[in-house]
Amino acid sequence: MTHHDHNLQRQIELEIEMSGLGRDRYLSKVRKNIDKERGYDTDTGRCILQSAIGPVADGLRAFQEEAFSGRPGPKHRAVVLTKDMDPEVVSYLACRAILGRMLKPRAPVLMTLAVQVSRAVELEARFTEFKRQNKEKFAWEMRRLSEQGANEQHKAHVLTYAMGKCGIEWDRWSRTDMIHLGVKLVELFCEHTGLAVIQQAVNGGDKEAPFAQYLVHLTDRANAWVDQSVRGGELLFPAYLPTLVPPKRWVSLSSGGYFTDLDRPLPLVRKARKEQRELLAKADLSVVYRGLNAIQETPWSINGPVLDVMKVLAKSDAGIAGLVPGDKPLPDKPADIDTNKEARREWKWAARDVYAENLQLKQDRLKQGQMLDLAERFRDEAAIFFPHNLDFRGRAYPVPEVLHPQGSDPVKGLLRFAEGKPLGQDGERWLAIHGANCFGIDKVSFDERVGWVEEHCDDIYYCAEDPYENRWWTEADKPWCFLAFCFEWARLYEEGYQAFVSHLPIALDGSCNGLQHFSATLLDSVGGAAVNLIPAEKPQDIYQVVADRVNAQLRLIVSGNGVNTCASWLVQAGVDLKRIQNWLGHKRIETTLKYAKLGTGDLDLAGDILGNMLEPAKPALRVVENGDL
Repeated sequence: MTHHDHNLQRQIELEIEMSGLGRDRYLSKVRKNIDKERGYDTDTGRCILQSAIGPVADGLRAFQEEAFSGRPGPKHRAVVLTKDMDPEVVSYLACRAILGRMLKPRAPVLMTLAVQVSRAVELEARFTEFKRQNKEKFAWEMRRLSEQGANEQHKAHVLTYAMGKCGIEWDRWSRTDMIHLGVKLVELFCEHTGLAVIQQAVNGGDKEAPFAQYLVHLTDRANAWVDQSVRGGELLFPAYLPTLVPPKRWVSLSSGGYFTDLDRPLPLVRKARKEQRELLAKADLSVVYRGLNAIQETPWSINGPVLDVMKVLAKSDAGIAGLVPGDKPLPDKPADIDTNKEARREWKWAARDVYAENLQLKQDRLKQGQMLDLAERFRDEAAIFFPHNLDFRGRAYPVPEVLHPQGSDPVKGLLRFAEGKPLGQDGERWLAIHGANCFGIDKVSFDERVGWVEEHCDDIYYCAEDPYENRWWTEADKPWCFLAFCFEWARLYEEGYQAFVSHLPIALDGSCNGLQHFSATLLDSVGGAAVNLIPAEKPQDIYQVVADRVNAQLRLIVSGNGVNTCASWLVQAGVDLKRIQNWLGHKRIETTLKYAKLGTGDLDLAGDILGNMLEPAKPALRVVENGDL
């Protein structure tokens, strides 16, 4: 067996393992969602939910119409409670709650499920009333909760508390009403979807159950479909890894990158629509294939010295050089927490924020650990490769998700080219420019960047010699790429540039690519200069140019009567008064209220000022006449 054949066999074994890793991860996620009664959030649950909403909503409408078209008298409580609600919304909430509970292994008790369904509908009715009576406060709370990433339960607690603070009363539905409504919605779900049946517990095989207890079961057909769907989903989410041999070349719209057919073929274009695939099938993509194959056939390797440092510092949980820190401590409890209601409330809010932040840190540490484990796994490989495909715009991206050359600074710092090249004197200059860029010295000329590296040669050597004691490198904008540079630069001067073979990637990037394309297409010399299409001694920064102009206009507004008109304009736009108070630096909310209550003329003036401030600069177009620019 040749060396190539041996590596290909190892690659096939790796892809078999890769498929198993993805299957395990997929099933673990499904089980977790089902255990937490979030079965509706699985791929299978979303499919069922989408198909069930319409039929159940139609059934609810028919039920309501029949109730109101009959003889006078008391109506079914389900009709009374939902008469002012959108049937589609009620159907969505009911189906969501039913599926969340029914995808668990044990069939739910009808009365328990009915209450859960009604509780979801009541919360929607309650918060709809909140929105009707105080639209601004409701919108502000929802925006804040969304920014915090709050879950449904936390949102319900906060919105209920906010309603009380606003003095909005709500008569809670009685348990009897909730049972009547919930049972009816469950019945409609069973009747109009055919996915579930209501059955006496004793008839379902539970001989110990009370005679009057009813359970809600998925039908045999629904159970079979769910099992088949979950099993099919196992194959759709492989854990893509780097390859040990050059990836399978792209020659068609699918089946490139990996060699086995254990999972669905990898598409050339991610999430391409049918129309896009049909157009691509008719196009000549030979140039695209050549470019993509050249990218994914580039051999990489793990930067061992950087990995060693990263593993040591990651264990410290100190958050050094952008690594994920350990958990934050909870705030100290006030001494009077048992007797001071306000102090207890403030501590709970502060503790909640810490809990949420620590949960995110835990997830980030898991991802970081996965990255380090993968790097260690491929550390001794002479070369690894990263299969690529395209997004809908045609941009090439690596398929592996955790370890790849387009990752964050720590990920990029762990990778280098497997095949080095002699650096030479010109390469030494570009290596120095790369080092300065990584540290953050990237707004000056190339000569100044080289000079900066020469001035800090001793610091660079010290960091390469002992990066644990000499942590100057951690001050860089991209500390791990800069540490990789330090190791490379130190080796360069040990061996001399004539003999030195470098493996370090030198990063080059465009400046605001979208504007570069516009400026080039329009032959706009002003825009082209601002985005570095025209040679200049120092790099241009169009973002800073725009920021300077905006800040100058804001200072002009704040320096005069613009503050007053700005406050009025912001109020008219629906911005919360407290936020305007903070923006304008008012110590008392009364001051903000005073400035906000201005006349129509002032509001028009504010609109003109802010409109002029935000008006985009007119493009410097060049007219072409008779072939001359």
